[in-house]
Amino acid sequence: MAKAYKIGVNDMRTLNLLSKEKVNVLTANIRHLIEGLAHGQRKYFAAELGVDVTTVSRWSSSAQRPTRTKLRRICEYFGLPLATNLEDDPVFLSLDPVTGSEMKSWLHEQIEGLDADTLRNLFPALQRLLKSK
Repeated sequence: MAKAYKIGVNDMRTLNLLSKEKVNVLTANIRHLIEGLAHGQRKYFAAELGVDVTTVSRWSSSAQRPTRTKLRRICEYFGLPLATNLEDDPVFLSLDPVTGSEMKSWLHEQIEGLDADTLRNLFPALQRLLKSK
């Protein structure tokens, strides 16, 4: 069936799970992203989007729905790919880091876990990559 719809088997399982559980993907995504904010960042996030913090809470609880413009700005704020559709794409199910802050945290953890020799070997490549930005 996945071949017929030209989607991967894992995507098919995800779609099946979401439809069975009647998950509100938008709300789950917003909750996931908001919960990933550092302490005290909700207020800053709300200000960046030009809304009150209570509006962000309403989005998280499904009491209110962000406009398309706000959805795009949410994606931009969290560094999500431009093609991300928060209404349909289950970002909250991703096993990989999704947001810019999650990616930075993941990289930091990986680097912290390296032994000195491995870090010494990787450092020139990392330095070139990071200087080229």
